[in-house]
Amino acid sequence: MDVLPRTANQAVLEGHFQVSELRPGMILRCADTRDLCSNTTRAELKPALKLVVLLGGSTDVSFGRRRLAWQGASPARAGEAAVVALAEPEQFIRRATAGNAERSLTLTLTQEWFESGALAQDGAWPRLQSFIRTHLAAACWRPSRRMMALAEEVSRPAMFVPGLLALHQESRCIALASEALATVLGGMQEQEQERMPAVPVNARIAARLRQLRELLDCGEGDALGLSALARAVGINVNAMQRGFRELTGVSVAEYARRVRLERARRALLQDGASIALAATLAGYSSTANFSTAFRRHFGVTPGQARDTL
Repeated sequence: MDVLPRTANQAVLEGHFQVSELRPGMILRCADTRDLCSNTTRAELKPALKLVVLLGGSTDVSFGRRRLAWQGASPARAGEAAVVALAEPEQFIRRATAGNAERSLTLTLTQEWFESGALAQDGAWPRLQSFIRTHLAAACWRPSRRMMALAEEVSRPAMFVPGLLALHQESRCIALASEALATVLGGMQEQEQERMPAVPVNARIAARLRQLRELLDCGEGDALGLSALARAVGINVNAMQRGFRELTGVSVAEYARRVRLERARRALLQDGASIALAATLAGYSSTANFSTAFRRHFGVTPGQARDTL
């Protein structure tokens, strides 16, 4: 619908603005607007998970103390994306500047939506639930090409047979939510990996362990066993394993597995790789075993992660 909201004396914006409930607990808001005057609007929001994607222009909004001030998204430059968890009622603020254009999508997911699907029975649910229940927990990232394409389809859908548009919108929004939640899980995992020990390891050993981590991150250590990795960085196996766990919170083998899974996820989402190729990148000869590991780590299957439907 075309909107022209007004204050007491003047219109404040023009363009296209739509809010629709796709299913209980899943609410879609699409905006393609231009601000006609500078102003600040406020609203009280109910508890929910908010996914915000900026497709074009600029926006400056706050969810409580979490502020998203994004500038200059365009087709030539990837947009912005963020997830913010509202575990309790919170104030929303939008700061408008005269002449500012904005194309954005906001997907609201309530507890009702999460509990109505299979996600609540998934192995990743406890970790996601921890994020959702942490008031103002947030994750911001540069969305993949696939995510931007999905958001474009939602915000500017093609013509559909009457009755099918809602199904199309819901399917794309589920795919958007899937990628966003996988990103949240990946970010939580990275934070766990980056935890520093309460008592620092020896400075010389710490330097060798950072070298080991770089070796694993770039993939050069994928074909090496523990003994070979220890020799490559000039440290004995026992000191390597003990120090690496202190430095990252996980074993060398577990860290390497997670790095390979993240590499496979990027290949699926950003490069359109096949599931078989992604499995190979992650070090799995069996796509079934890869799919199981991928789902346990990210909360979705490889097919769900790359499926554009």
